[in-house]
Amino acid sequence: MAETFDPHKDKFDLHQGATLRRNYQWLVDDIANDISDFVEIRSQFRWGYSDADPVFDLTEANGGIVRVSDNNGEFQLHITDELSTAVVPNSTCDPNVSKWPMVFDIEMVHSDGDVIRIIQGTAQFYREATR
Repeated sequence: MAETFDPHKDKFDLHQGATLRRNYQWLVDDIANDISDFVEIRSQFRWGYSDADPVFDLTEANGGIVRVSDNNGEFQLHITDELSTAVVPNSTCDPNVSKWPMVFDIEMVHSDGDVIRIIQGTAQFYREATR
């Protein structure tokens, strides 16, 4: 597989206590890429690149990633309201602000074992007042 390209950059907001469903389509040169030969799609969110433990560890197995169409390269990130409610900030998160930045990426594992990072970026995590 060994394909080299720059991952797509993405930035979005994530709200504590709310469900996130974010749709993606993997395009190469503006053409939908068939993802049926990929055995796994995975994503992790962290407060910072050096954090050992992810805030969210999303996989197809745990329902955090859902394939929509292999032929069209479409899939969805799914963070439940239960997951977003349970987020615990690390020591770098200022408790006096209403939002904290996270970093994330999305990787695909090809049937030959090669891993391709297709998306990377940041998410602003907004704290909730309603409990």
